[in-house]
Amino acid sequence: MTLHSSTLFSLLGEKVRWSVQRQQVIAENIANADTPNFKSRDIKMPNFSRMVKKRQSSFQIMQTQKEHMPSIRSQNDYPIRTENRPYETDKSGNSVVLEEQLMKMNKTVADHRLAVNLTQKYVSLYRIALGRGGGRG
Repeated sequence: MTLHSSTLFSLLGEKVRWSVQRQQVIAENIANADTPNFKSRDIKMPNFSRMVKKRQSSFQIMQTQKEHMPSIRSQNDYPIRTENRPYETDKSGNSVVLEEQLMKMNKTVADHRLAVNLTQKYVSLYRIALGRGGGRG
Protein backbone atom coordinates (compact mmCIF):
# COMPACT_ATOMS: atom_id res chain seq x y z
CA MET A 1 0.00 0.00 0.00
CA THR A 2 1.27 3.42 -0.91
CA LEU A 3 0.44 6.74 0.63
CA HIS A 4 -1.59 7.77 -2.44
CA SER A 5 -3.67 4.59 -2.43
CA SER A 6 -4.77 5.19 1.16
CA THR A 7 -8.47 5.97 1.51
CA LEU A 8 -7.82 8.57 4.21
CA PHE A 9 -5.17 10.34 2.15
CA SER A 10 -7.39 10.50 -0.94
CA LEU A 11 -10.38 11.75 1.09
CA LEU A 12 -8.27 14.48 2.66
CA GLY A 13 -7.16 15.51 -0.83
CA GLU A 14 -10.80 15.54 -1.89
CA LYS A 15 -11.66 17.80 1.04
CA VAL A 16 -8.85 20.21 0.12
CA ARG A 17 -9.98 20.33 -3.54
CA TRP A 18 -13.58 20.93 -2.47
CA SER A 19 -12.61 23.76 -0.12
CA VAL A 20 -10.49 25.46 -2.80
CA GLN A 21 -13.34 25.39 -5.31
CA ARG A 22 -15.84 26.60 -2.69
CA GLN A 23 -13.58 29.56 -1.85
CA GLN A 24 -13.57 30.49 -5.55
CA VAL A 25 -17.38 30.45 -5.69
CA ILE A 26 -17.69 32.50 -2.49
CA ALA A 27 -15.16 35.02 -3.85
CA GLU A 28 -17.26 35.35 -7.01
CA ASN A 29 -20.34 35.95 -4.86
CA ILE A 30 -18.56 38.71 -2.93
CA ALA A 31 -17.21 40.25 -6.15
CA ASN A 32 -20.76 40.40 -7.54
CA ALA A 33 -22.38 41.76 -4.37
CA ASP A 34 -23.52 44.88 -6.27
CA THR A 35 -24.40 43.21 -9.58
CA PRO A 36 -28.12 43.48 -10.35
CA ASN A 37 -30.00 40.13 -10.48
CA PHE A 38 -26.92 38.17 -9.40
CA LYS A 39 -27.91 35.09 -7.41
CA SER A 40 -25.49 33.86 -4.78
CA ARG A 41 -24.12 30.39 -5.42
CA ASP A 42 -22.54 27.65 -3.37
CA ILE A 43 -21.14 24.16 -3.70
CA LYS A 44 -22.73 21.22 -1.99
CA MET A 45 -20.38 19.40 0.35
CA PRO A 46 -19.71 15.87 -0.87
CA ASN A 47 -20.96 12.97 1.21
CA PHE A 48 -17.61 11.71 2.54
CA SER A 49 -19.20 8.69 4.23
CA ARG A 50 -20.51 7.51 0.87
CA MET A 51 -17.10 8.17 -0.70
CA VAL A 52 -15.40 5.93 1.88
CA LYS A 53 -17.83 3.09 1.19
CA LYS A 54 -17.42 3.54 -2.56
CA ARG A 55 -13.62 3.48 -2.36
CA GLN A 56 -13.61 0.38 -0.20
CA SER A 57 -15.67 -1.54 -2.74
CA SER A 58 -13.96 -0.24 -5.89
CA PHE A 59 -11.11 -1.99 -7.60
CA GLN A 60 -7.53 -0.81 -7.23
CA ILE A 61 -5.31 -0.06 -10.20
CA MET A 62 -2.25 -2.25 -9.88
CA GLN A 63 1.31 -1.10 -10.20
CA THR A 64 2.91 -3.63 -12.56
CA GLN A 65 6.45 -2.32 -12.08
CA LYS A 66 7.97 -0.71 -9.03
CA GLU A 67 9.24 2.19 -11.16
CA HIS A 68 5.69 3.16 -12.14
CA MET A 69 4.03 5.86 -10.13
CA PRO A 70 0.82 4.93 -8.33
CA SER A 71 -2.34 6.37 -9.83
CA ILE A 72 -3.59 9.62 -8.40
CA ARG A 73 -7.18 10.71 -8.96
CA SER A 74 -7.72 13.75 -11.10
CA GLN A 75 -9.22 16.88 -9.63
CA ASN A 76 -13.00 16.74 -9.25
CA ASP A 77 -15.18 19.63 -10.21
CA TYR A 78 -18.02 19.97 -7.78
CA PRO A 79 -21.34 21.19 -9.18
CA ILE A 80 -22.01 24.83 -8.49
CA ARG A 81 -25.61 25.61 -7.70
CA THR A 82 -27.62 28.75 -7.22
CA GLU A 83 -28.88 28.95 -3.67
CA ASN A 84 -32.58 28.12 -3.67
CA ARG A 85 -33.53 30.04 -0.56
CA PRO A 86 -31.41 33.16 -0.30
CA TYR A 87 -31.33 34.89 3.05
CA GLU A 88 -32.49 38.12 1.44
CA THR A 89 -32.73 39.75 -1.98
CA ASP A 90 -32.31 43.47 -2.58
CA LYS A 91 -34.34 45.67 -4.97
CA SER A 92 -31.97 44.95 -7.86
CA GLY A 93 -32.56 41.18 -7.51
CA ASN A 94 -29.12 40.52 -6.03
CA SER A 95 -29.15 37.81 -3.34
CA VAL A 96 -25.58 38.14 -2.04
CA VAL A 97 -25.37 38.91 1.68
CA LEU A 98 -21.77 39.78 2.49
CA GLU A 99 -21.99 38.69 6.13
CA GLU A 100 -23.34 35.29 5.07
CA GLN A 101 -20.58 34.89 2.47
CA LEU A 102 -17.90 35.80 5.01
CA MET A 103 -19.25 33.19 7.45
CA LYS A 104 -19.12 30.57 4.69
CA MET A 105 -15.60 31.67 3.80
CA ASN A 106 -14.41 31.33 7.41
CA LYS A 107 -15.95 27.85 7.68
CA THR A 108 -14.32 26.80 4.42
CA VAL A 109 -10.92 28.15 5.53
CA ALA A 110 -11.22 26.13 8.76
CA ASP A 111 -12.17 22.99 6.78
CA HIS A 112 -9.21 23.53 4.46
CA ARG A 113 -6.76 24.03 7.33
CA LEU A 114 -8.03 20.91 9.08
CA ALA A 115 -7.64 18.79 5.93
CA VAL A 116 -4.13 20.14 5.24
CA ASN A 117 -3.03 19.62 8.86
CA LEU A 118 -4.40 16.07 8.92
CA THR A 119 -2.62 15.35 5.64
CA GLN A 120 0.67 16.61 7.08
CA LYS A 121 0.21 14.48 10.20
CA TYR A 122 -0.64 11.45 8.08
CA VAL A 123 2.51 11.90 6.00
CA SER A 124 4.52 12.28 9.22
CA LEU A 125 3.14 8.94 10.45
CA TYR A 126 4.29 7.31 7.23
CA ARG A 127 7.74 8.85 7.65
CA ILE A 128 7.95 7.54 11.21
CA ALA A 129 6.86 4.08 10.05
CA LEU A 130 9.51 4.13 7.33
CA GLY A 131 12.19 5.28 9.79
CA ARG A 132 12.64 8.69 8.19
CA GLY A 133 11.61 10.80 11.15
CA GLY A 134 8.36 12.50 11.89
CA GLY A 135 9.21 16.12 11.23
CA ARG A 136 7.79 18.30 8.50
CA GLY A 137 9.78 18.88 5.36
